[in-house]
Amino acid sequence: MEGFREHSTAGEKGPLPGAVAATASPQSLVEYSPDVDFIERQPLVVKYRVYTLKKLQTKCAVLEAKYLREFHSIERKFAAIYEPLLKKRRQITNALYERKRSVRDEVQGRGL
Repeated sequence: MEGFREHSTAGEKGPLPGAVAATASPQSLVEYSPDVDFIERQPLVVKYRVYTLKKLQTKCAVLEAKYLREFHSIERKFAAIYEPLLKKRRQITNALYERKRSVRDEVQGRGL
């Protein structure tokens, strides 16, 4: 099967155990999923805990999305600030920019 690593057990070749083919039908996916009715068989207090945890996880996901948006905007802001410095650095390292003679002499006088 393409895209899955092959393994051999007792001379057989096939996908890794538990791997589902990309072309698998929804019915075959149920075979690999855990017991669907597991939560339904739990006591009511456990169901409420699961529901509360799901709501909490949703709030965490919303907060994380907000954090990532703000982080991205700060990165863009500082990328614009850093651009002239990085451009000058590229010019210096590629020998496209040469300092004035007096500055170069001053650097040599310091032993740098």
